[in-house]
Amino acid sequence: MKLSRRTRYVLFGVTAVGLIVATVFELRVRGGSDADEVAGHLGPTPGPHSTEAYVKEKRTYLESLAASEPATKVAALLSFRSYVPAPSVQRLVEGMRPTFVWVRFPSTEAEPVEVKTTVAGAVADRAAALRKALDAELKDLREQAGSGDASQKAALAPVIADLTEDHAKVSADCGCVFAISVEDARMRDLKGLLGEPAVRIVDVPDPPTNDLGGWELQPFVPKVK
Repeated sequence: MKLSRRTRYVLFGVTAVGLIVATVFELRVRGGSDADEVAGHLGPTPGPHSTEAYVKEKRTYLESLAASEPATKVAALLSFRSYVPAPSVQRLVEGMRPTFVWVRFPSTEAEPVEVKTTVAGAVADRAAALRKALDAELKDLREQAGSGDASQKAALAPVIADLTEDHAKVSADCGCVFAISVEDARMRDLKGLLGEPAVRIVDVPDPPTNDLGGWELQPFVPKVK
């Protein structure tokens, strides 16, 4: 039986000038102990060690592992070069076990979502929940505008318009996914992902492990256009 541990998620925005720390996520992925232990870390840290150097180093590391242990199953953190639809991500990780997927929907901050069924299912459920929340917010704003004076209606009109536009963009297959963590992934299959245009980095623990419970994970966050 595995011990309970926290999994910590740190988001980094990738820009032309380097890394910008966005925020830290801590998710309880297994019930039980409240111990806040960090088992390991994936992703670059702020400092002189450049982003591209880290990506190159991890690519070389994975290629070496795949050459010597092609069938060994491990966990990994994949970051994409841009925002990708969930169905495309699901196809990329076919045969692996996804654990969390990182998304950024319109009008929201980037966030990790636990995958309990499929990648597409997790994103669809989160999209449905967000649309419900946006529906409630829009209803409240429209009621305020309807009962307010002319100046209040004028002030709320652009807010309602922006929120309505965001609501229309939130869907199960929107291009909103920028990273995913997986387990039970064969080394050779992970190496194959290095050739995928959408994949920026396949980050495998050193030494390899197939359990990221308690790890700090730092996916790259693409710039929002």
